[in-house]
Amino acid sequence: MATILVADDESDIREYSRSVLERNGHRVIEASSGTAVLDILREERPDLMLLDVMLPGMDGHTLQMHLSNHPEFKNIPVIIVTALDFTQEMFSKFPQVKGFLAKPFTPIQLDEAVRQVVPVPTL
Repeated sequence: MATILVADDESDIREYSRSVLERNGHRVIEASSGTAVLDILREERPDLMLLDVMLPGMDGHTLQMHLSNHPEFKNIPVIIVTALDFTQEMFSKFPQVKGFLAKPFTPIQLDEAVRQVVPVPTL
């Protein structure tokens, strides 16, 4: 399956997402800040990133601007995870943003959002 980077400052959201994603066979990497995402990306290339907008150190929008201008990171697909209503407009200019997931979300919603970007291989 896919390697998914979950970037969220809330440990409960990271643990919840990890539980759902690992149950579906994905490998999960966690980051609690925007700067931690950059540190991880120096070592790993996830297949998908779940990116919270409200991150400490570097918010999700600033991080996304940075990633979209970096040749090695600009092709990592992103799903924006947020409780903010105005988020879609903020992120619409980034082609790597493939979807949005509103907090709070259910396991089914998370699974469906991920499957839109990382299809499950057929046997």
